[in-house]
Amino acid sequence: MLTLDHHRRAPLSVHRFARSDAAADRHLLVALAPVLALPAPFVSLTAAEGEISLVAPAGAELPVAPQSTEGPWDWFRVRGPLDFGMTGVISKLSSVLADAGIPLFVVSTFDTDFVLVSSAKSALAAQAWRATDGVEVVDCD
Repeated sequence: MLTLDHHRRAPLSVHRFARSDAAADRHLLVALAPVLALPAPFVSLTAAEGEISLVAPAGAELPVAPQSTEGPWDWFRVRGPLDFGMTGVISKLSSVLADAGIPLFVVSTFDTDFVLVSSAKSALAAQAWRATDGVEVVDCD
């Protein structure tokens, strides 16, 4: 059984920053670091080739202007910790939303997965998962 904790009162935004060179990237990461210490239940900073993504509370004051922002997103936390040998978690959750025409954004940590859904479609996502065998949704707010 997968249990999803549904969080609606702490919407998130996803921000994109461009990467350029090592010195500029270091400066950007140092500037964004204080956002990681916000008193928020979920914040994520990811650096990948060509971009740096920040998931933070919607409306959070950022020290650097992002290239683009998407949101607000409500979020669902898969109760964990999840074993690294466990398979099909994201596949199961994403296929249900794909069938319902609901886009998602996923962030994984060492212990668990976070599924972000547009705040406008959050209730529909919860309803779709509740109708799925092996998935339980718990409203946390």
